[in-house]
Amino acid sequence: MKYLLKNRTKKSKSFLMVVALIFIFILVNLFIPNIIPGKFNSLGKPIWKLREGILEKFGEVGGVLHSKSSLVVENKRLRSELKSAELLNIKVNLLERENRELKNLSTRETVSGDLLRVLSKASQSPYDTLIIDIDNKKVSVGQEVFSEEEILIGVIDEIYKDSARVRLLSSAGNKYNVEIGDESIEGIAEGLGGGNFEITLPRGVDAEVGDEIISPDLAVKLLGIVEHIESKPQNSFQKILFKSPVNINQIKWVKTGND
Repeated sequence: MKYLLKNRTKKSKSFLMVVALIFIFILVNLFIPNIIPGKFNSLGKPIWKLREGILEKFGEVGGVLHSKSSLVVENKRLRSELKSAELLNIKVNLLERENRELKNLSTRETVSGDLLRVLSKASQSPYDTLIIDIDNKKVSVGQEVFSEEEILIGVIDEIYKDSARVRLLSSAGNKYNVEIGDESIEGIAEGLGGGNFEITLPRGVDAEVGDEIISPDLAVKLLGIVEHIESKPQNSFQKILFKSPVNINQIKWVKTGND
């Protein structure tokens, strides 16, 4: 019995040694093929082919990884360039807008009328009106009234003993001829109340958010700024919604226009 166990142990050790030698032979052929004598070349050829296949696969994987890495770098570069272009475009738009505003300011009539106190604000008066203290100043019905920032906001429509009523341009139903933007697109503004207006134009007319709305007089008077454009494919007209640049509910002082 002991003899059989010893014999099995010897066979196991011999088998393991053979397997180890074959494994070492394979590794040597894979990574140091030139160290094997020429007479064993026929035995090494399959192993070398296996080595070349493995190296080729690793090369393909490396190429794919390198390609993906290059794409990531290129994507980051393109995003950076796009962001720079967007910032440049914003800066150009701001400069163009400032230039328009300076041009309009240079042609706008300076209001030299009296500065009058508001007794009753629009939020406290019916039908979008202000009550102002005329303080014995000479005013007349139809005289234009401006905010302190010289934005045209209304006209005097009734005079009392020591005060006067100003009907705001934005009063519901009021209509005025206006011009829109740098192209001076002609339109009719209709008051909606609360300092809001709308203009109806054919859908093909190019108006943009941010366009200035001015009076068509020789003396340019700013009325508002386009805030929203409603345009639907099924409608042949579009609505231009604009608002006075000043909050009519917070006006404390006004100026009368040149009579």
